[in-house]
Amino acid sequence: APQGGVISPLLSNVYLHELDKEMEQRGHQFVRFADDFVIFVKSKRAGERVLQSITRFIEKDLKLTVNQDKSKVGSPTRLKFLGCLITTVNGVCRYRPSKEAKAKFMRTLKRLTKRKRAGRFEDIVKEINSRTRGWINYFGTGFIKSFVKKVEQWLHHRIRQLILKRWKKPHTKISKLMRLGLDMDSAKRIGYSRKKYWRLSKTPEVHWVITTKRLYRWNVVPLPQLAESAYSRY
Repeated sequence: APQGGVISPLLSNVYLHELDKEMEQRGHQFVRFADDFVIFVKSKRAGERVLQSITRFIEKDLKLTVNQDKSKVGSPTRLKFLGCLITTVNGVCRYRPSKEAKAKFMRTLKRLTKRKRAGRFEDIVKEINSRTRGWINYFGTGFIKSFVKKVEQWLHHRIRQLILKRWKKPHTKISKLMRLGLDMDSAKRIGYSRKKYWRLSKTPEVHWVITTKRLYRWNVVPLPQLAESAYSRY
């Protein structure tokens, strides 16, 4: 099955069941999701020993290849697992998205909101919503509220930029902005402006007509509310 396919986790669970039994027989405490797993031991020396022996079992008995770059011994009080950074503060375990997970999310949204992207605006919004819902539902129980607010502000600028780019010609911009409620003089300033689209997306005039509420009405998902809903379910 291709990596990332729907059936991949199922096949991993079937094939790695023997690994689960091996670790249980050894008395190891572990957590596994598909082919990613963490084994908890009492010391660094024990961790190094277990890493070697489990790697040997996987490669010799199960005939699989262990990714040496991702396999390491580390502290259980600061652990990266499945895109999460898990920390322990005063005996309380907390987790949040890792820097890499955040950066990947931002790259995805940037790709989805390219100025020159073709397709219906409604379809683009649906794809953005699908990605943001998936990411927030996955990381929703972590500490993401402040991050999500910043992402939404940035994302709305990207969407405004995309809209302005699609209007292209000055007279089209002026007409569209006036239809949304902007006065003629302000609409002309935007329509005939030589500023880059990103700078235009941050102007007070554009914000006044393409507001956050209007983007919500155009079916852009409100990210802070989505994060709050995801957090409250747990």
